[in-house]
Amino acid sequence: MLKKFVSILALAGLASGQAFAATNLGFESGTTGWTVTNGVLTAVTTNTAPITVFNDYDSNSNTVADDDITTAYNIAAQTGNAFGLLNNNYMGSVTFAFNAGGVPTNANDMLWLRMFSAEYDFQGLTGGINDDFVRVTYTGGVAGTVTDTFYASQGTYVDSGWVGFAIPVGTTNMQIAVVDVNGINAPQVGLDFTAAPVPEPEVNLMMLAGLGVIGGLARRRMKKAA
Repeated sequence: MLKKFVSILALAGLASGQAFAATNLGFESGTTGWTVTNGVLTAVTTNTAPITVFNDYDSNSNTVADDDITTAYNIAAQTGNAFGLLNNNYMGSVTFAFNAGGVPTNANDMLWLRMFSAEYDFQGLTGGINDDFVRVTYTGGVAGTVTDTFYASQGTYVDSGWVGFAIPVGTTNMQIAVVDVNGINAPQVGLDFTAAPVPEPEVNLMMLAGLGVIGGLARRRMKKAA
């Protein structure tokens, strides 16, 4: 009986372990765990000041930043108290990566993206002429290397709002590329993360105990039938 109880405790401990979130994918502890190439990555607190969206090729038909657009509201994190903001900085394509240190993601972990872009020449198509985009490459997961691509034209003009993407189970690192297609209106991308709900150890113990009772009843019925 004691051995069974110890086994139940061990299983409950495994089931209640933290996933990707433990290493700051949601920027709650700044930019720890992230590496950046070319762009600028900033951890911002919830309800940060309005974001300026670059609009360099505008109604004046020039490339001067005289018609930049400022969101009329503060930007709040999707979850928690902080999110990351990547500034493309007119570099064409910039990348940054997160390494979870070998801690794999769980089912229902979510990555949230929010694109700020003034590109307008979408032609109504995904991947239009001036359609900025962000591409996420997940590695180390059960399904191998997987990618998600989100185009500016798939969201609302200027501010797409938060868009959620399910992270493949078992992912241990990510690489995110933010691409400025025409080199004019540099996009910015917000990132956040929601960890899958983790059952309390007591809940796991109750579930495992219930399974044990069901198994015992099934064995009893099989003996009676024999």
